[in-house]
Amino acid sequence: MLYLHWLSLRHPRATFTGVRPRLPGQEVPGLGIAREAVELMARIARRLGLAGVAWRPSWFHSAYTAHSVMRFVDPVRQGRFEALVEAMRPLGLRDATLALHEGRVRLNGQPYRWEADEMAFRLDDQPHDDAACLAERARCVFTVEPAK
Repeated sequence: MLYLHWLSLRHPRATFTGVRPRLPGQEVPGLGIAREAVELMARIARRLGLAGVAWRPSWFHSAYTAHSVMRFVDPVRQGRFEALVEAMRPLGLRDATLALHEGRVRLNGQPYRWEADEMAFRLDDQPHDDAACLAERARCVFTVEPAK
């Protein structure tokens, strides 16, 4: 795997606006090219004969941005993430990320903090453990407390 320890996709001259507000962990606005960056890294991995690209997103919004092409390596973690994405959908990405950052998210009634864990984009056809993923997804009930 080509492991991305840190990749900063930021626009140093841009400012946050009402349309593109600050997300937790951001110092300046992002470039909005995460998908393209993953595709570029996948091409590099392919050229080097590697199995794919992996990273450990520190924030929900980072994982969400990549989840169309990447999965958590652990199928149980993937199932929990899918349940979280579904529960957060009505909030929108910014409010979901803020709710997690502010500690307002509950998993089965217990406080839930974002779990930074490895996600990967695999170049091979390795099968996924869908049974474990689906079981965890069904087990997880996420709720969000209103902002104060």
